[in-house]
Amino acid sequence: MSKSILERWLRLRDGDGLSAAQQAARWLWVLGLGLFLVVSYGLFTGRLPPWLMVSLSIPFGWLIAERNALEWRCRQWPTFRRYLDWPRIEADLASYDTPLLARVVERHPSGDYRVQLESGESLTALVHRPKFTRELPAGTKVLVRRSDVELCRMLELAEDK
Repeated sequence: MSKSILERWLRLRDGDGLSAAQQAARWLWVLGLGLFLVVSYGLFTGRLPPWLMVSLSIPFGWLIAERNALEWRCRQWPTFRRYLDWPRIEADLASYDTPLLARVVERHPSGDYRVQLESGESLTALVHRPKFTRELPAGTKVLVRRSDVELCRMLELAEDK
């Protein structure tokens, strides 16, 4: 899972994430009402140029859609939060950027390195190495960020399809 999604779920559960979403929905409603009044005035009086009414109608539609989506998410959150595995989310977030020990297997044509994690899994990952090091020989121990490993797993799955 993406770190930002996990953080957003925790903010919704613990912090003011839900109230901020409700506040944003209210502001979108107010802005939508203002645009509605301007467009309605232009339609009924004919005093506003058509290009202005069209250009105001587009953000009006977007505001309605965003407000409806936010309100729907706020209403669904109490049900959705019961199905999340909170201890796992907290553990994943706590260890998200902790480094994993790996050994270099070979250099990949992309410039990254094929590494083997301590768990035995082999994958291509971005290895953070000193600036002036030209190449890492096979067998060198390196640190790989957990977030990079997750990204590499997703990319390799996408390449396999």
